[in-house]
Amino acid sequence: MSLAPAVKPSADDAGDYKDSPQLLDEQAPGSNSDTDTKVIASEFLHLSRWQTTKTFWRATLCCFFGGVCVLMEGYQGSITGSIVSNVGFIDQFGTYNPATGKKSLAAEYVSAWGGTGVLAEQFVTTMAGWLGAKMVAGLAGGMGQATSLLYISEVAPVQNRGALLCCYGLFLALGQLSSAIALEVVNVTNPHHWRLAIYSEWVLVGLFLVCLPFIVESPWYYARKGLEDQAKAALKKLNGSVDGYNVEHEYLVMATELEHEQAQRRNIAASTYREIFMGTNFKRTMASFFGVIMLQWSGASVVFSYATYFLQQAGIKQPFQATCIVYSLLVAMVIVSFYTTEKFGRRTLIFTGGTGCFVCNIILGALGTQERTDTNLNATLAVICIWVLFYAGCLAGVGWGLTSEISTPRLRARTTGVVISMSMCFSLMFGYTVPLMLASTGKGARGWGVKTMFLFACLGGIGLVVNFFILPEVGGRTFSEVDEMYESRVPPRKMKGYVAAAKKAGKGEGA
Repeated sequence: MSLAPAVKPSADDAGDYKDSPQLLDEQAPGSNSDTDTKVIASEFLHLSRWQTTKTFWRATLCCFFGGVCVLMEGYQGSITGSIVSNVGFIDQFGTYNPATGKKSLAAEYVSAWGGTGVLAEQFVTTMAGWLGAKMVAGLAGGMGQATSLLYISEVAPVQNRGALLCCYGLFLALGQLSSAIALEVVNVTNPHHWRLAIYSEWVLVGLFLVCLPFIVESPWYYARKGLEDQAKAALKKLNGSVDGYNVEHEYLVMATELEHEQAQRRNIAASTYREIFMGTNFKRTMASFFGVIMLQWSGASVVFSYATYFLQQAGIKQPFQATCIVYSLLVAMVIVSFYTTEKFGRRTLIFTGGTGCFVCNIILGALGTQERTDTNLNATLAVICIWVLFYAGCLAGVGWGLTSEISTPRLRARTTGVVISMSMCFSLMFGYTVPLMLASTGKGARGWGVKTMFLFACLGGIGLVVNFFILPEVGGRTFSEVDEMYESRVPPRKMKGYVAAAKKAGKGEGA
């Protein structure tokens, strides 16, 4: 088995810190002596969240810029399921229905589109062309998702990491809201000029290109490759202007953490990718996956991926306007989640949001079994809005960030990639099947309509049960502390009250 270049503190550096109270001996229970390492704490862990934001404003801004690329993914992912209700789009791609005397989109084609770039979408005039464009867009979106989350988790200060990971959810929501507004404008002005909504995405591309030069490369990227000078240069560029910031010490914090990981890796006789499915790493991979999959199992594939189409099938008279309302609530609550993420913790929010969506899904499914009346339709829209409050205020803010926080730093890139790929498999499946569930006409249509939410109530219930046993609380924890808790075999549901070795030693010295 080949090992990545070790990032090891030099003898001189270790000597400089051997008497520091922040350099502590630590041995995980049951560990071997050859894996013993020193735990070194950052000199800024005592700062409050607001102090951290002001002190490390440049790193915070880089995280913010890193999330901008997700704007395009939010726009692209939302417009797929909403544009299918546009009159001009139906006229272009629909087929004549003798029963109604009008053109309509066949359910099997809508589902195929949901299972798959901006440039291609501007010029296609056939169903096959639109499918190809969606495949290109899906590839780009997946790359953006994986790299954005990884970058933010590594660059963000520990105290604000959870809140900054919410940037991902915020920009995703802003992209979705932008697509809803664009389609509403097109629908009101000239529905047959539906391509204007596609052209608008270039504005988001331009915004990201403006932000790109200001994004500093992650120091962890260089450190893992043993490029000490580049890692220190990145740290200096990110935080060098902070008063009292010692680049050598902060690099040593990273180096010893990576050295500890490599020491643990020497005890695992397995290939790199197999490691994430072995021992405690497997538990962390599963916890990451079930945390992320709650976003889809809660019903987001219906409410957001096919927002306008879903509302239209539910009988809402103004589906485009209702979509704008739904996405406005989404953006507002994701902003609120910046506060709730750090205040209440990740595990609490996953269970609160998951339970709320579970109850709303049951109510929506029940409403779908009743006759469509004005009262029924108003109640349906109201429950959808309540669903959005639970989803955006709890799940959306923390779900995607869990992968980056739970996985060990050395395997974070691979774990994030694998978990997102697994999640995208469900996205692909739901993208193909949800339109068939919702639609009442066309080949393969099931005509479930709003009753589709019963399925997601079942999936969400399963997710809640599994997460109760495997989802940890990692809010406010450093990566080394999360490693320590898993190595010490602390039950995930009890991790919130665990006191790490470094903090115990600090209290002992202060006594």
